[in-house]
Amino acid sequence: MEYDPVSGQVIVLKSRLKFANGVALSEDNEFLLVAETGGAQILRFWLEGAKANTAEIIAELPGAPDNIKRRANGEFWVAINNGRSIPSYNAAEVRFDKEGRILEGLHGNGILESVTELEEHNGVILVGSNIAPSVGLFRI
Repeated sequence: MEYDPVSGQVIVLKSRLKFANGVALSEDNEFLLVAETGGAQILRFWLEGAKANTAEIIAELPGAPDNIKRRANGEFWVAINNGRSIPSYNAAEVRFDKEGRILEGLHGNGILESVTELEEHNGVILVGSNIAPSVGLFRI
């Protein structure tokens, strides 16, 4: 949705999303990425340019995305929430570029549950969960 604070008007830009659960703006403000938990995918919605007001699926993920963050270099991290312990073969977070190419997956080795949030700072990723009593930490 787009909100105009002057008029108070709200415009629906994209409907029929499959549980939109995170949004990140590109570094050049050209597009938004939307984490669609229900579809296990990332949608790119164009704000500027020839493709303005159109959307496309740019990534299909190995689980349900829950929150998405842009990195300083323009790449993105997305938390993967499967609502249970993450087996060692499944990613807890996925790093991808603006074209949706998956570049890296961080694995929880079965110790993380319901990963819902992550924050990268100085070579460390802090990982949050909606049910775990602690925060996970990955050094990258």
